[in-house]
Amino acid sequence: MTTSTTCSTTPTQQQQQQLLGNVQKQRGRVHQVLKCVINLHIEFLMLESEVAALLSEVRTLNDDFAEVQRLDSLIEALRNYSGPTICHEWPYPLIFKGTIDEAHVAQILNNNSSCS
Repeated sequence: MTTSTTCSTTPTQQQQQQLLGNVQKQRGRVHQVLKCVINLHIEFLMLESEVAALLSEVRTLNDDFAEVQRLDSLIEALRNYSGPTICHEWPYPLIFKGTIDEAHVAQILNNNSSCS
């Protein structure tokens, strides 16, 4: 009877060994999946950061484009302006930042300018 009990425990031990082997394989697979999930999460964070930077650049470009459009429409309006043009001598003294000679020349030019 002693031999029969030792024989009956051997298949149980083999089954336990197989189960332990399966558990170790599953742990390895879970570990690999967790590594992949962590790497994927890092990739998503990097992509999110890059998208935020790109959105910021696009907003800046959009603001610049809106300013260019505003200036273009202003230039076009001034080109097409056909209203009256007022031309007369400036009644106020010329304020000029420069040397005395430059100010004198500017006053002479201011006094000699005529409307055409």
